[in-house]
Amino acid sequence: MTAHAPDQARPTAEADQPLADLKPPPRPTPKTRFRKKPPAPEPATIAPTLPALDGLDPAKVHALLQLLPPYNTPPPPAPRPGCVTFWDPGLSVNSFRLKVPALFCHADWAVKLHFAQLPIGEGWRQLRLIPAGKEYDRQIEALARDEEAAQARVVVTYLALAFLSTGTRPDLPRVRCRDVLPAGRRVVVGCFPGFGIELANVGDAWTTPGLAVVAVPPAPVRLPAAAAKLSRIPGGFS
Repeated sequence: MTAHAPDQARPTAEADQPLADLKPPPRPTPKTRFRKKPPAPEPATIAPTLPALDGLDPAKVHALLQLLPPYNTPPPPAPRPGCVTFWDPGLSVNSFRLKVPALFCHADWAVKLHFAQLPIGEGWRQLRLIPAGKEYDRQIEALARDEEAAQARVVVTYLALAFLSTGTRPDLPRVRCRDVLPAGRRVVVGCFPGFGIELANVGDAWTTPGLAVVAVPPAPVRLPAAAAKLSRIPGGFS
């Protein structure tokens, strides 16, 4: 055995290996040198929420809109995650424009269209805001199985009640609705501070950071049409 000095490094197995057996590290090839990096994952999107309409029971909703008191209202539905629950008196878009005209802007083009004249039976509604920034077909992929895009009149009802009950317009993006015009463009409802509720229309392929979707269960709890007529004031478009 050969004795080594204390300060001399002990030879390793690699040092004892013949030089012919040592392999250099692999050199980068064109395939590895220019290989595309995997796409970075999309940042997690925080689902926006709609402001709640606390303390706004059916009687107060009808009082705000100068309607007759509601008749035999059912209890509100069970809360849903991310949803705002409110009472819908069933008025059409045109009825809201007649009652509170100062709340609307750029809505005259829609007066004679079907979606603006459409009323529905009163009842509870639950809305959920889908994030903006994608095409309509990709936005509705975030809907649950028991949800669909809300009608324009439902979105208008929520925005009008939010303003009348608080005195301030909610700061929300424009939202695509279920209603589609004869030309194929989709109805959009927007609420801007200082301007009011706006009705517009866009194509489904158009994308912008300020264009979202509102989801609503397709079968809300509501009264039969015969009972709903008892709590409406005659006249207008309702």
